[in-house]
Amino acid sequence: VVLSLMFFKINCSLLQREVDEATIKQLQLDLAARESHITALSEKLGQDLKDWIVVEQEEKNEMHKKLQNVENEYLRNHFNSVKLMKIRQVEQLKDSISIHHVEILMQKIIKLRKENESLKRRLLASEFSGAGN
Repeated sequence: VVLSLMFFKINCSLLQREVDEATIKQLQLDLAARESHITALSEKLGQDLKDWIVVEQEEKNEMHKKLQNVENEYLRNHFNSVKLMKIRQVEQLKDSISIHHVEILMQKIIKLRKENESLKRRLLASEFSGAGN
């Protein structure tokens, strides 16, 4: 009986050992599967990050181009505004000079009219005094 009990215990131990080895093997397979899954997820995440970086870089480049276009447009508008302002200043200066010349000519005309009137009076006076002689 003791011997059969020992055989029984040995058989139980062997059976337990086989169960334990099978469990270890299954756990090793599960671990390998999880490691493989983690590696795949890591690679996918890495690729997703690279793709995201490319998209962000493209958006950054596009925004940079838009900013440059806006800056260039501003500079063109500013240059055109300054150019237009200078043209207006030149036109105003020309107008001012023209007005000044017109005023001078008007003064000369008035002076010449006065001189003409004076000469007419003197001529009439001399004709009148000549006729009276």
